[in-house]
Amino acid sequence: MKKRTQALFYIGLACLFIPWLFGCSIADHPLTDPSQAPSNQAIVKAFQDGKLVAAAEVKFVEKVDNTFIYHARELKQLDGVKLKDLSYLAIEVCAIVVEASPKTKEMEGTRVKWDLTDKFEEGYFSITVTGNQGGENGITCFEIKAGREGRGTGCIDKGPECHNQGSGGTP
Repeated sequence: MKKRTQALFYIGLACLFIPWLFGCSIADHPLTDPSQAPSNQAIVKAFQDGKLVAAAEVKFVEKVDNTFIYHARELKQLDGVKLKDLSYLAIEVCAIVVEASPKTKEMEGTRVKWDLTDKFEEGYFSITVTGNQGGENGITCFEIKAGREGRGTGCIDKGPECHNQGSGGTP
């Protein structure tokens, strides 16, 4: 529970000071709106120039060994703005991504980025990690980008989990 609280604190802090970077506003921010706290799914909203331009729902589907499977679905697009990409951002730094599906060239450490086509409406995404110590309750964030500069971030509490970590985040 301590890590979840820490993650919410840092996400909330980032949203307070640089909301345009994370696509959040005070009204829908984890520190001021408890409904935005992580669960096994998240509604991720992309804002551009302060206006909502797109939204996606990301859900945890299942964990098989060290592979985590998620489902993403585009919920809303305004003014014809489509999602451009979806990124997986792990909070648990001991869980390094070693494989992603669909395949992508943009995979580094605890971050994976999938480029989406204009035809994307929904799909399954998975990551396989090393360093996961069996749990599936680690905080995992997803970022979407839409249009010119629209972006937003949402977190769920179903992802790789590291036990017995020190304050530096390594096992």
